[in-house]
Amino acid sequence: MKEKLIAAVLEKMHEHLDPDQVTILQWVMSVVLDEYSVERQSTEVTVYDGSAEEYAKRFLVVKHLAGCSDRTIELYRFNLQKFILNLRRPLLETDTNDIRCYLATYKERRKVGNTTLNNMRATLSSFFAWLHEEGLIAKNPMRRIPPIKAPKVIKQPFTAEDMEHLRMECQRERDLAIMEFLYSTGVRVSEAVQLNRDQINFTEGECIVYGKGAKEREVFINPKACIHLKKYLDSRMDNNPALFVWTKKPHRRLSEKGIWSVLHNLGCRAEVEKTHPHRFRRTLATDALNRGMPLQEVQQMLGHEKADTTLIYCTVTKTSVKMSHKKYIA
Repeated sequence: MKEKLIAAVLEKMHEHLDPDQVTILQWVMSVVLDEYSVERQSTEVTVYDGSAEEYAKRFLVVKHLAGCSDRTIELYRFNLQKFILNLRRPLLETDTNDIRCYLATYKERRKVGNTTLNNMRATLSSFFAWLHEEGLIAKNPMRRIPPIKAPKVIKQPFTAEDMEHLRMECQRERDLAIMEFLYSTGVRVSEAVQLNRDQINFTEGECIVYGKGAKEREVFINPKACIHLKKYLDSRMDNNPALFVWTKKPHRRLSEKGIWSVLHNLGCRAEVEKTHPHRFRRTLATDALNRGMPLQEVQQMLGHEKADTTLIYCTVTKTSVKMSHKKYIA
């Protein structure tokens, strides 16, 4: 089992380390783990003993079958583990006051903001609603705990100057291709890392991505992004089908964390704060609306079910409002 654990860790870290570092890591893990007994944790849900942990496992299985993403399920798992560890009475006897006390204590001890606290509340709300629907509890204790208000911070898109500074600091054609592709298509980073080279239609400037809930949608690549993407792909000597890969051998597919790291380092060099994949998506949405693209089309481009979600992404500039005022009111 120790050998399997070491092999699993090395596989995960291989794309981040050079061969010498991999060798050192393997040796260190072998020495450290020699003093421990390693056993694989079972994740099978087969027998329900009525414990809080078993109810949580059943809930996660239901969410998985409902099509929730792995990231959402992991958030549910993390929040429920924290909650169960702090239960003061059996789960099915937990009432509204117990949950209120837990949320207050959680905020005080962990020094979290209201946004994080509301995420915990949302997890518990979904969990207890499921317990109630399954007939395991007579009343849902979360019904009297409303959403927690959090300060609404306007998240700013990149300015034109920011984009130029980032372009100037790109040291690799790959990094420039990533940046232009994310801005042109507005794809989520989770969608970008799944793409392969043969999925890009350079003739039409488009490709198909699979978003949340495995929903398919068509996105479009502008000429600038096409040029840099093609130049990057033509420069590659590897045979990996992935659209974006690591520059070091064995040239593995770039992960979400990998793209985050590439853009974070790019932002540091360009002195542009908060440079991350999602901000390119927000910038595209804002620029499209400010230039007159209908809201419904922006919504479809981003893959949102509701227009309200699209509006959250968009920041209307003061200049745009002033020009519209002169056009329609003056």
